[in-house]
Amino acid sequence: MISRLVVVVALAAYASAQKEDFKCPDDYGFYPHPVSCDKYWKCDNGLAELKTCGNGLAFDDTDPKYLKENCDYLHNVDCGDRSQLEPPIGTPNCPRLYG
Repeated sequence: MISRLVVVVALAAYASAQKEDFKCPDDYGFYPHPVSCDKYWKCDNGLAELKTCGNGLAFDDTDPKYLKENCDYLHNVDCGDRSQLEPPIGTPNCPRLYG
């Protein structure tokens, strides 16, 4: 019983730490993750939620007002320093699900 409680507390602490890594600059918007090109932060009423684009897609952060939730093909997005990506999930004809 105690080991389950420890696991639950550890998971809750991890989830809390993940949310606290990013502070929403505005109440609403979509903001790029600092190192992962296929991840972004969704802010809703000032609460940040980490989101991931589909496999083979990247978050397009070109909207200067950060109001568009836009995942696009990797070849269409300039990732800049955001070089990390989720591992590819390949198909017989493509290295990633979406390209």
